[in-house]
Amino acid sequence: MKAGNPNFVKGHKRQGGRSKGTPNKATKEVREGYELLLTNNINNLDIWLKKVAQRDPAKALTLYLSISEFCIPKMQRTIIEEKVENKKTIITLDI
Repeated sequence: MKAGNPNFVKGHKRQGGRSKGTPNKATKEVREGYELLLTNNINNLDIWLKKVAQRDPAKALTLYLSISEFCIPKMQRTIIEEKVENKKTIITLDI
């Protein structure tokens, strides 16, 4: 059995739906709700992290980093490639 839409025609232009790159409405609402939850509990969060840090500092750091992912956008990975061909450098010393 073939997966996908049986009415799909290859090369057919996509119509309707949200534009490419537009966030899903439900995802946006969940993110906003989570942000509100963090904002309203910022003082409690500090207390909770300190309590965890007393027992397990590594766990507190892991929690802190996990929470920060929701507040601070992740940086995109950048790859720099450079091709170096066989080049000779001639250094002449006059003594």
